[in-house]
Amino acid sequence: MLEQGRSRAEALERYAAFCHGHAGAFRLARYLQWLIPALPPRLLTAGLRALGRQQLIDLSFDWYLRQADPAFALHRRGARGGELG
Repeated sequence: MLEQGRSRAEALERYAAFCHGHAGAFRLARYLQWLIPALPPRLLTAGLRALGRQQLIDLSFDWYLRQADPAFALHRRGARGGELG
């Protein structure tokens, strides 16, 4: 916000747009945070074993990174105050 000369209102607007655009991912993360500790130990062990496969790790990490790509913070508003990008 400070480095790019944005006002507080602009920063809050961009944050709200980010949150709205990622609401589905946030809901999924919250659900998984509830679900995983509730799993029976044998099912949790099997799930963790499956997550140990590199292909699934890569898919999961890539999905997670797309939810909060650092490049989002660097996008600037158009000259007319239009869409983010």
